[in-house]
Amino acid sequence: GLSLAVIPGGEAEQMLTRTGVEEVLLARRAGFVKLALSRGAALVPCYAFGTVDLYSVSNSQHGANSQGLLWTVHKRLGVALPRYSGSCGFLPKRGRCDLVFGAPIEAQCATPGEPSESEVAAAHATYITALKALFEEHKGRLGYGDRELRVA
Repeated sequence: GLSLAVIPGGEAEQMLTRTGVEEVLLARRAGFVKLALSRGAALVPCYAFGTVDLYSVSNSQHGANSQGLLWTVHKRLGVALPRYSGSCGFLPKRGRCDLVFGAPIEAQCATPGEPSESEVAAAHATYITALKALFEEHKGRLGYGDRELRVA
C-alpha cells in the first residue's frame, strides 16, 4: 500500500515552537481527517520526541515569531521564517529525536467518500485522544517524563 505523511500544524506550528514545550496545533485543524475519511485512508498518530529541543527560542524570539513582523510575513505569504538559535546559527543542536507511531485509526463514514461534519469531528477527537495516549505511553521511556502534550 501507499502512505502519505501530513503535518497538520504546518508553518504555524514551526513559528510557535518554544524550547522544552511539547505543543501541537490540532484543535482547529481537521482538514487532514476529512481528507483521510473521504479517501478511505487510516489515520496513524505519530509524535517526534526531541524536536522542540533542537533549537533555543528566547522569549523575545518567540514574541517575534508569534506576533511580530515574522508572524505577519508567515500569515500573508505562507512562509515560515522563525527566529531561533542552534548550535552554530541556524544549524540544529545535536540531540536525539525519536519518532513513535500509534495504531492506525480506521474511521468510517456512512456514505463512503463523503464524510459528514459530525463524522469528521468524531474522527478528529479520536485522533487527538490517540495522540495524547501515544505521547503519555512513550514520554517516560524516552526521557520526557516531566512534560505534558498541549493541543492548541
